[in-house]
Amino acid sequence: MKDKIFIGWSGRPTIGEEVKRILESQYDYSCIVGGNFANDSKMLSIGDTVLQQIKDANQAIFIFENKPTGVVSSNLFFELGCALAFHGIEKIHCVKKEKENIDMPTDFDNSFVATLPYVTDEQFAQNIIEYFIKRQCLNIKEEKFYLINNRYSIRDKIKAYNSQSGSKCSDYELAQYMFFYYEASYMFDDVDSFEKEIRDFVEAKSMYFSKELNLAINICLNEADFNKKIKLYDNVPYVDDETFFEDKEKNAFFRKQLLHDDLGCFNEWAKFFLVAWTNYHIYLYSNNPNSFIKPEETAEMSRQAAIESLKMIDEIEPAIIAINAKDNDSILAIYRSHSYRTLYLALNKLGKIDEAQDSLEKSIEIRQKLLIDFEGRIDRQLYNNLSMEFYLILIDKYNNISSPDPLSLIYKRKMETYLQGLKRDANYNKHIKAIEAFISK
Repeated sequence: MKDKIFIGWSGRPTIGEEVKRILESQYDYSCIVGGNFANDSKMLSIGDTVLQQIKDANQAIFIFENKPTGVVSSNLFFELGCALAFHGIEKIHCVKKEKENIDMPTDFDNSFVATLPYVTDEQFAQNIIEYFIKRQCLNIKEEKFYLINNRYSIRDKIKAYNSQSGSKCSDYELAQYMFFYYEASYMFDDVDSFEKEIRDFVEAKSMYFSKELNLAINICLNEADFNKKIKLYDNVPYVDDETFFEDKEKNAFFRKQLLHDDLGCFNEWAKFFLVAWTNYHIYLYSNNPNSFIKPEETAEMSRQAAIESLKMIDEIEPAIIAINAKDNDSILAIYRSHSYRTLYLALNKLGKIDEAQDSLEKSIEIRQKLLIDFEGRIDRQLYNNLSMEFYLILIDKYNNISSPDPLSLIYKRKMETYLQGLKRDANYNKHIKAIEAFISK
């Protein structure tokens, strides 16, 4: 079940009852029209009943309509105040009929109560539903790397979707959370568990998913499937022709589903991850020792993908940091570093050494700052993952130095300590082989 909705009304409950019927039958919400007409409450008064109804809900719709006396019920303003205190302004949706003269308090901003067209009660109810669904297009405000570090907070939202207590967020928000939940599973090396959990979630509730939630889940499950097919050749990860071209076709399909969206940031995040993950996929394919495409052609593909990824990060940055500026120094920074590294590797294969070194230094600089900023603040396994990626970049740098310098020897010892810690934690992955090969030289 999605959210529990309290529906407050003034004048008559007819429209509220129609809104309840539509939301429950077509959208899987649970609604209660405020009041106690049956007079069967165990509360001391109807006021106590309504207060409990508001507390039990997750959101509220208030329908402003004059009573036969020509004024809005004062009870409605009392209920509205309580709902605002319990749930916050983003979860409160106030509407009134077009051309009906409603006497509103002077402190109310005109935009707070939406004016909707009215012809019949049924049509007005439909207009309220449309307004309510648009209002679900909220952006998640938490720092995204904080969400990845605390991935169980996202799991709670997924579980709540199936619970009797109601969802903790809208489908639109959950669609965004899904990307970071997958990202967490990848960083914590737990993709198999993610895939099983989300497939079970889909089986239980997919008929009620919004188009955004359905698309986000499909993108993430496809990425999980792709990562299971990564192979190793001479300690270098790669994917074969079939895996790469099947994935390329699917990602092209996903990107066609992303229409322009003025209401929130879902499409921006979806495109961001599609572009960033595609950049990684092409890098892996460029390592394929048996590709039927020439090495210089796959290197050029990887170069172009890295440039597109960096451009996408620049495009998404203003919208994202307007919601949470810290994202610029965490999740966007991580993907900038990824993109600069793949750009370095592609340029190196193409023989553009000076350009390659510039990209490498930028990637190293970003990674060093991330490790300093996050030391002692995030889960050890997650910090180990960031360290691993930093060491992989350093290997790129020091492999090109003919004679070792003191700093390279210091980092080599740090890598040895790092690997010993991983062995104790039994936390290995395909990329660790490259670090082992480097320190054994």
